[in-house]
Amino acid sequence: MKNKISHTIKFIFFIVNIFFFSSFIYADEFEISAQKIEVDNKDETIFAEGDVIAISDDGLIINAQEVTYNKKNNTLEAKKSVLVKDENLNSEIRGNNILLDKKNQKILSFGKTYINFKDNYNLVTSDIIFDRNKNTIESNNLTSGLDKEGNKLTLDNFVYHTQNFNLRSKGKIQMIDTLNNNYFFKDIFVDVKNSKFAGSDLSVIFNKNTFDNNDNDPRLVANSAIVSKDKTIVQKGIFTTCKKRDEKCPPWTIGADQITHDKEKKTIYYKKAWLKVYDMPIMYFPKFFHPDPTVNRQSGFLTPTITNSSSIGAGINLPYYFALADHKDLTIKPKIYYSENPLIQTEYRHVTKQSKTIIDASYHSGYKKTTSTKTGGSRNHLFLKSNIDLALSNFDESNAELNIQRTSNDTYLRIHNLESELITNNSLLNSNLDFAFSKNDMSLNLDFNVYKNLNKTDNRYEYIAPNFDFRNKLLSSEKYGNFDFKSLGYYKNYNSNIKETFLINDLLWKSNNYLSYNGLITNLEGNLKNLNYDSEKSALLKNDNTNIEIAPVLALKTSYPLKKESSKKNEILSPALMIRYAPLSMNNLENDQLRLTTDNLFSLNKIDNITIENGTTLTIGADYNYYDKNLGLNRFESSFGQVYSLSNNTNMPNQSSLDQKTSDLVGKIKYNFDQHNSLSYNFSLDHNFAETNYDEISTTFKVNNLVANFDYIKESNFVGDNNFLNAGLKLEIDPSNSLNFKTRKNFKTDITEFYNLQYLYENDCLKAGIEFNRSYYNDKDLESGDTLLFTLTIIPFGKINTPSLLTN
Repeated sequence: MKNKISHTIKFIFFIVNIFFFSSFIYADEFEISAQKIEVDNKDETIFAEGDVIAISDDGLIINAQEVTYNKKNNTLEAKKSVLVKDENLNSEIRGNNILLDKKNQKILSFGKTYINFKDNYNLVTSDIIFDRNKNTIESNNLTSGLDKEGNKLTLDNFVYHTQNFNLRSKGKIQMIDTLNNNYFFKDIFVDVKNSKFAGSDLSVIFNKNTFDNNDNDPRLVANSAIVSKDKTIVQKGIFTTCKKRDEKCPPWTIGADQITHDKEKKTIYYKKAWLKVYDMPIMYFPKFFHPDPTVNRQSGFLTPTITNSSSIGAGINLPYYFALADHKDLTIKPKIYYSENPLIQTEYRHVTKQSKTIIDASYHSGYKKTTSTKTGGSRNHLFLKSNIDLALSNFDESNAELNIQRTSNDTYLRIHNLESELITNNSLLNSNLDFAFSKNDMSLNLDFNVYKNLNKTDNRYEYIAPNFDFRNKLLSSEKYGNFDFKSLGYYKNYNSNIKETFLINDLLWKSNNYLSYNGLITNLEGNLKNLNYDSEKSALLKNDNTNIEIAPVLALKTSYPLKKESSKKNEILSPALMIRYAPLSMNNLENDQLRLTTDNLFSLNKIDNITIENGTTLTIGADYNYYDKNLGLNRFESSFGQVYSLSNNTNMPNQSSLDQKTSDLVGKIKYNFDQHNSLSYNFSLDHNFAETNYDEISTTFKVNNLVANFDYIKESNFVGDNNFLNAGLKLEIDPSNSLNFKTRKNFKTDITEFYNLQYLYENDCLKAGIEFNRSYYNDKDLESGDTLLFTLTIIPFGKINTPSLLTN
């Protein structure tokens, strides 16, 4: 009997333990498990604690550290690290205090709450109400969100419909996209599932770097916008890049009935657009488009320009760019003239792993009406440039360059003002093939050149082929200095029948600087030149058999730099002398162009690479520099010097004055009054100090808002007979408005070669000006003329100008 009672007690304790002390329990609405569970039968509550998992009968899974289930009210309150998963809606709610009201089918979150709509949106908010009957989640508190594309959303409130996967908000709404552009709305509708939204009263502040100008404030306002992953459509939008100016209207705006940004095509399209300058309509576009700011290259029209020529008249240039592939593109640039036949210019670019090629070509059918100056016939040009990396294994670098330049008419390039990165000179054509090789301290350049001078009628071609330049560093020693070897060679044919063949070898030596105890700095420099040449019908060279000449030169240079320093200034005076000796004779170069300056005063060889000037000379000169520490600039700079020879050297160029025993005294002086005002003077003073043979005076002065620049050059006697003045004036009326004037007066011909007068208004996003030009020509079908035109530059889109308002 006793054993039966004992077994009965044990069974009762076992049953109580299961129902009241187990970590797993069933309630009417929930299945709960936890580390600890307490049941209060009186209040009909269950309290669970420690890694609680509660599963509702309608698919909710609640994870928390504390859960209280009230059977009377049919509510479950979860606290501490709460996670509510709704498997039906594929969403999660996180917080520290969440209440599940099963009776009213609501989930309430108190305090900061995180909502994750998987694969679409993440929201951070507070005090949400999830009404499962209405299928809505809402909050009247500040909410921030992040979509799967990385766009950030900030809302004053929201209502999310769980069945339709859409979100609605009113009030202050901000979205920041992945490019750091800020969108502001007053009302927004978000299609969460499809990552699409629509909003009203739109204001967009674009990233300041969008148009590569930190001074700009690019922005847009519109009535409404629809934004999707692939496209943005804006209704009644106004756009500008101009810096914000309080409440003032921006310098320019583009307003359109509809603006569409196709993100796949990376193109912005406009319908019924007006370009306004200071709120005044100046240009209407029924439709136009341009690449968006993320595009480096895309097919489409480029900015058109108005052209004007005294010979051709006015016209318009309408370039169109074709992005053929990642490695090649084409630009067609038709010039449509009002009174002449059109011109078609094309530029093709092709890049490979080891080459870059550009071809620029054009065609013009000729003048509609021919005259004595406007000759008949079509015109064309072809320029080609190709750079090739030969990638030869025996060299560190091995490159080739091919240039082809031709035109069918001498003045064609100038008349039509053809522009290309290949057209650097419209009077001299150079076709060539160049090779460049280097390895360690050795380099070799080999080229073949053909020159054509379009300003000449006879003897216009010059051939230099081949032409090579070989250099090698032989030795660099702390004791002996640097030894270098250089070899040059070429064959030249010019003036139809003059032929020259040269091979020049140079052994160059330059010692290290030697500093004496008393501060003298001394170095030696030498050159042993071997000259080999043949010539035919040359007026300057020997025309018999091959000529072999050896010419050494040695120079010793000493300088004595003196420095004086105080708290306000630094002064450095560096007197120097160079003794130079070259014992052998030289070719006659009396008619060559060479001017002695302070830049070549102490050069070992002042003339070309072919000839070493012979004789014994002494060069004396000095440099002086005064640095003002208060102003932070060189207040005064000067250099001067003179060359003395033991005898006259009639083979030296007359223009240099080095053919005399005593050369001109050459010098340059510059005085900086402050950061804005300066005066410089370069001169060549005759050895008797009676007159100057060369004068160059340059000034820059700024007085209040007036800036003046003058550059006067006069050549006298054997130096030359040029005499002209370049002058420029700029009146800065205010930071945005200025008046500019430029002119050039040739005193030799007593002709003013050009005038340029310009009024310019300029700010961070707009330039507008009225420009008058007068130019003079005397060259075949090029004519003198006056132009008066209005120019407008919309930054960053480009420049437009009117045809000339004057007729010649």
